[in-house]
Amino acid sequence: MNNKGQTLAIFIIVIPIILLLVCMIMDLGKLSLEKKQLQNVIKTIIKDELKKEPDRKRIINLINKNTSDTKIDNIIIENGIITITISKQYTGLFPNLLKNMKTINLTYKGYKINDNITIKKE
Repeated sequence: MNNKGQTLAIFIIVIPIILLLVCMIMDLGKLSLEKKQLQNVIKTIIKDELKKEPDRKRIINLINKNTSDTKIDNIIIENGIITITISKQYTGLFPNLLKNMKTINLTYKGYKINDNITIKKE
C-alpha cells in the first residue's frame, strides 16, 4: 500500500502550525529582549544620575538618545530619589495576536544611602 498521499496531507496540515509556533516564540523573545534593553537603559541612567546632581533635562536627553519610540510618562526627582516611568509600543510579527502585551510599561525608583545605590522596580 502507498502512504505518500497521506503523509503529504499530514505534512501540509502540520507545517503551518509548526511555523506559527516558531514565529510566536521568536516574537515573545523579541518582546523580552526589548523589555530587558529598556530596563538596562533606565537602571544605567538612574545609577549615573545618582552619582551627581540629578537633572531632569539630562535624564530626558539620555532616554531619548538611548531608546527609540519611547514615551516618557513621568520623571520625579525629590529628596535624592529618582523615579522614572516610561512606556513603549511593541510591534512584532503578530501585533494583533499579543494585544495585552503591546505596550511595555516600566517604572524604576533609585536612591542613594551611604554611597550605596539602590534601584528598585515599582
